[in-house]
Amino acid sequence: VIIVLPNGHVLIAGGDNVDLNPPFLTNGLQSVRDYNPDGPSYTLPVTLPTGRWYPTLVTLPNGHVLIIGGSQVEAGGYGPGCSNNQPGSTADPTYDNPTYIIYDPASGTLSGDVPLPILADAWPINLYPYLTLLPQSGSVLTIAGREISVYLDPGSDVHSRGYAIVLPTGDVFVCNGGQTGIAGGLPGTEQANNGATAASLYTTTAPVGSRWSTLADSLIDRFYHSSAFLTSIAEIRLPCNDLVTGASITCTVPPDATIAPAGHYQLFILYDGVPSVSQMITVG
Repeated sequence: VIIVLPNGHVLIAGGDNVDLNPPFLTNGLQSVRDYNPDGPSYTLPVTLPTGRWYPTLVTLPNGHVLIIGGSQVEAGGYGPGCSNNQPGSTADPTYDNPTYIIYDPASGTLSGDVPLPILADAWPINLYPYLTLLPQSGSVLTIAGREISVYLDPGSDVHSRGYAIVLPTGDVFVCNGGQTGIAGGLPGTEQANNGATAASLYTTTAPVGSRWSTLADSLIDRFYHSSAFLTSIAEIRLPCNDLVTGASITCTVPPDATIAPAGHYQLFILYDGVPSVSQMITVG
C-alpha cells in the first residue's frame, strides 16, 4: 500500500512476501520503503515488527504516517473456524493484525503496535478499512466490514486517504467492494461477492440519521484492487472574499493540520455548486 509524503516521496508499507527485486521487494509483509522520484532512488528505513498484507496508510498532520490493519500472512483471509462474513467470529492472531503503528519519516522510526478493537470486532472483513477525519476533534470515522465507529484518536492528528473520497462540496463519496466474502477468500461464497455496485454518499450537512444516501448503480462488480479517485474537474472548503468581476479572489488556508495536513491538494472554485477544473497546490 502506498501514500505520497509531504516532501513528494512515495512511502510503501506492507505487501506480498515475494523476492522480485532484492532488497527493495524482499519480505514485503514487513517492509517500509521510501521512494524518491527525483533520483530516482529508494531506501529501506525500517522493518515492521509484524506482517501487514493490505493495511491502510494515512498521513498525520505532524508528517507521521499511520499504518493500520492488514493480515500477518500473505492472502491470510480466514482463520480456522471462521465462517463467511459472520459477526462474532474470533480473530486468529496467526492471520489477523487488528492493530495500528505510526511511522516517522523524518527519523525513520516506528512506534509499537497498538490494538484497535474495531478491527478485531470486524473480523474477518477487516482489511483496508475506510478512514475519514472528523475536523478539529481529531477523531476518525472508521468503517471496517459491518462495523462503524468514531474510534481512533492517536494524538488527535489523523487525516485520511483512500476510496472514501471527500468531494469539493465537503460530502463523502463511498464506492466499490463486496457485501459478503473477502478478497483472498476461498473460491465460492467465501470469496468477495455480491458486489456493492451502487455508490453511497455521506452528506455532512444533513440531519443526524439521514446523512447516508444511495446513488446511481453502475451495475458492474468491482472487487479486488478496485479504486476510485477525484479528478481535476470535480478537500478542502476555504473562506474567500466575494467575487468581483475582473478582480482576484483571496482565500484563507485551513486553521490547523487536523483539517489539512502538509501535502498535495486539488484546489477548486465552486460556482453555484459547480466545480471548476482544479489546480494542484502544496500545503506546508
